[in-house]
Amino acid sequence: TAVALEFGVYRGAQLQTQHGSPAVVAFVDLGESAACVSLAAYSGPTVQMLCHCYDQNLGGREVTRLLFEHFAAEAVRQYGVDVRPDPRASLRLWKSCEDLKKVFSANTTAALEFEVAEHDLRFRGLQRSWFEELLQPLLGRLDTLLQAALQRLQATGRTSDGAGTAVAGLCRVEAV
Repeated sequence: TAVALEFGVYRGAQLQTQHGSPAVVAFVDLGESAACVSLAAYSGPTVQMLCHCYDQNLGGREVTRLLFEHFAAEAVRQYGVDVRPDPRASLRLWKSCEDLKKVFSANTTAALEFEVAEHDLRFRGLQRSWFEELLQPLLGRLDTLLQAALQRLQATGRTSDGAGTAVAGLCRVEAV
């Protein structure tokens, strides 16, 4: 609701003059631990929240978990080192996965490096396309969330104008 109010303060008047009728805008909040889709209708100086749909387990942490699981398995396969039983090694890999997620928000290639005991584990030449392919299950859940919000909107007899905005940390992921 706060995002919808802020949006209305700065851009609500533009929406009203462009459409003449109440404009429906989608807000996709992709945070660290959850995702929420909210639909709001703007009519003059007022905003009406039409619906909220959320997935409490779809967020940046889930992306990091996918990366962690992938690279933990790759560490065993390529280097013969299992990082999962070692809390310190697991934390290093987790932090490296969080950093990798941020690097892919701005670059098309990246590398992941972390230290486990006496081993330096390196995974080079990672492509954003590979990253987006890894995220497909999560992107499918996000699509399901968006579809649920649109179905709720259609149940009210309204239609969407196609306008939307994404907020919070996970929106930096290019595929989103």
